[in-house]
Amino acid sequence: MDARALLNGKQIPLLKSKDTWTLSLSEIGKIGKSDYMAKESMTGLTYQNYLGILLLFQSENGLAMHAMDLQEMNIKSMWGEPAFQMDHMWIQSDVKIVYKYCPLFHGRIRQSLKRGLDIIKRQV
Repeated sequence: MDARALLNGKQIPLLKSKDTWTLSLSEIGKIGKSDYMAKESMTGLTYQNYLGILLLFQSENGLAMHAMDLQEMNIKSMWGEPAFQMDHMWIQSDVKIVYKYCPLFHGRIRQSLKRGLDIIKRQV
């Protein structure tokens, strides 16, 4: 009953009181009815709040693996890639490196090369 109410956007308290309790033992047979829901509370938690509490008890690695599972499911359904698996992916990055240098010996090298070529020309 609580789950049904949460999925319909209602707020349900984490701890029940006499006022927020919906079902008595004599009404236990009504649990299976689709229109029978828990009482809503203005100070209760939403579905997202309950999920957040559950996530607090998961390990960091477990959360990462579940996030990858969700991403895989989305890619499989949205892009029509039924065999897609994140653990079979390669990672690529494009890197552009910009640098500046001070040519301390640039002029000397050019002069040496020019002299070397002149010497080769003279020998031929």
